[in-house]
Amino acid sequence: MWSLNKTLAALALLTFAGSALATAEPESAPTLAPAAAHEGVRELIQKATAQIKKDPQDWQLYLYRAQLYRMHEDWPEAHADLEVVRAAAPDDLALVLEEAHLFQAQGQLLQALQKTDQYHKLDVENARSWQLQARLYFALTKYQQAADAMQTAIPLFPTPEPDYFHFQAKALQKLGPASLPKALLCVKQGLTSIGACISLELLAVELETDLGMCEQAIARLDRLATSARRKESWLMHKAEVYWRCGKRRQAKREYRAALNAIQLLRPRTQNTPAVKKMKKLAQQQLSKLGE
Repeated sequence: MWSLNKTLAALALLTFAGSALATAEPESAPTLAPAAAHEGVRELIQKATAQIKKDPQDWQLYLYRAQLYRMHEDWPEAHADLEVVRAAAPDDLALVLEEAHLFQAQGQLLQALQKTDQYHKLDVENARSWQLQARLYFALTKYQQAADAMQTAIPLFPTPEPDYFHFQAKALQKLGPASLPKALLCVKQGLTSIGACISLELLAVELETDLGMCEQAIARLDRLATSARRKESWLMHKAEVYWRCGKRRQAKREYRAALNAIQLLRPRTQNTPAVKKMKKLAQQQLSKLGE
């Protein structure tokens, strides 16, 4: 498995931010939902409660508050609000999906999975429901099912995101060596669909190295490093690929080059924790290589 120090990945991913799993909301959720990004959840719960007092017959307000209770990890309150929704709108699919999210948040993965199955008996066009099911399967170590569910989800999203392809490839990778070509193909499809994406490129390097495609991995890193202002992290990646491919001489060369690149950095940059860890790793690896 890929053993490169996390520091390197962090440096190479300075401009990348993965997208988090979005919370499914009913199509007609109250207008105060977007405020969740700016206000505390507790304050939003209080506002929702005030709205419910004004309009206690609006079951969608209870559904919305249940989501907030889930975010705040108030499990009994969330379940209580969902019971109100069930009494008012027992056939509403948003209820089923929120129950799945709630069970997932509580760590009751099998119950959550059952709810996604229930949901998909009536609606197979919701990308978020398939994404949730994929994550549940992954958490349950059912990696083929996780990859399949994400495969279903991807074309349903209006805009593809790197995380979708990354997730599917990692699920396939978990299945073992026989599935590595499929995982690499998934990454390449993501790059074709999205365009330049550092996280997917690095995963491609990892998979190519796992498959013994060392020249392809090195060529990919060289291409990525071309536009990089700082080279030390890319040199370290190359050294790691050579190391894993058993090319000791080339690995030594790249570790030395990384150390030289670090020496050219301003002293303040050299003394940052990330660069200091990188330097220590290069020195340790060179020591293992007999230098």
